[in-house]
Amino acid sequence: MPDGPDYVVPKEELARYLAHEDVLDLSPVLFDNFQPDHCFVYPIHKNQYHPPLMRKLARDVFGMVEDMMEEVQHQGTAVLGMETSWTQRSVFVSIERLTAGAASAMVVGKELDNLIRWGNAMFLAGTITRVFPGLLRPIVGFLAIFPSRYYFSKFAACLQPKMNEKLVELQKAREAGGETDAAAANVLEGHLIEALSRNDPRELHLGLLAYRIIFFSTSAFQTMSAAATHLMFDLYSADPSLGVVETLRSEIEAALRLTDGRWTAQALSAMPRLESTIRESMRLSAFSTRGCSRKVISRNGYTTSKGEYIPYGGTVSIPQWSIHHDDTVYEEALSFRPFRFYDEKENTCVSLATTSENFLSFGHGKRVCPGRLYAAVTLKLVLAFVVMNYDVMPLVERPTGHWLGTNHGPPLKATLTVRRRITV
Repeated sequence: MPDGPDYVVPKEELARYLAHEDVLDLSPVLFDNFQPDHCFVYPIHKNQYHPPLMRKLARDVFGMVEDMMEEVQHQGTAVLGMETSWTQRSVFVSIERLTAGAASAMVVGKELDNLIRWGNAMFLAGTITRVFPGLLRPIVGFLAIFPSRYYFSKFAACLQPKMNEKLVELQKAREAGGETDAAAANVLEGHLIEALSRNDPRELHLGLLAYRIIFFSTSAFQTMSAAATHLMFDLYSADPSLGVVETLRSEIEAALRLTDGRWTAQALSAMPRLESTIRESMRLSAFSTRGCSRKVISRNGYTTSKGEYIPYGGTVSIPQWSIHHDDTVYEEALSFRPFRFYDEKENTCVSLATTSENFLSFGHGKRVCPGRLYAAVTLKLVLAFVVMNYDVMPLVERPTGHWLGTNHGPPLKATLTVRRRITV
């Protein structure tokens, strides 16, 4: 498919173009970013089960909350430290490890470093490859993925013995007439259950499975790392006299009392102010100026409701940044109001995973992000861990993010001054 021009249409056009999936498709937009034909070692994009598996794991994620929090606590303590004196920490580097640990939701050990490095190397390879003309992309992609090949080989070497052991266990259970659609205990098990359900021996190749797992885990934690980093800077640059952090701590403590201190789905559901804080940060510090991008896949092109013609290969999107920062949509839209989505009377919050034409951080429509529930749980656990375990010195001014084209990244080198809380 050709790389056509970009078109930004008003949000009033959104419902119409999202309904035309036979003409406008999300997958080619994603392929443009990753350049899978040139940058993937295994062609997992040609036989995808990432979206349906993500939906399954989203269904199962509430049973993984304790394991995910355990990994957040382990990684968080390692990178933020136990010092009770004030210490500067790189926010993005620290948050990346917390979200990567939670998103993988398995005992990753040494694999986590290689998972993070692979994700960063793949993002760079795709970015480099896509700027070259089509004829040169096979050569550029082949050269650009050498670092990611290396990190994948180390990741796979660590993971394959564990995969093989679990695969044998699941196959025996299957042969004995066990449940074939059981809830997965973690991401690893989820992939193995899905591969077995395909009844295709090729899907059980351990290298292919490892590649699916590393791609799945990386695609989850990279966007969440950016969101969580923005969140930390939004929260700790808010006016400390408002007592937002103290309010969140009280809410978390009350929620944990309901579950005898256990991190469960019930506990998370009793933290509406925490959820509102995250949703507000994702609104204010959106990832991109554009949202709900779709590629025109019909040779006949696409015509908007106002008669504007968009040719085959063109990309259509709506101005997400402008919508999220519009005072007619959100009162004081340029201000960070952490409890904007919290209903004090009902003690509820609009779910972080709920999308609309005015909240597009997870997309909207049928092709909404399938992992948004997974992301919501991860972001809640990460924020709760930091708030409950660390004092953070308030910022006088929020560090600005960086722009790469239309993408809004978090401040990568900015720091926060933290100390471990002493709790009795």
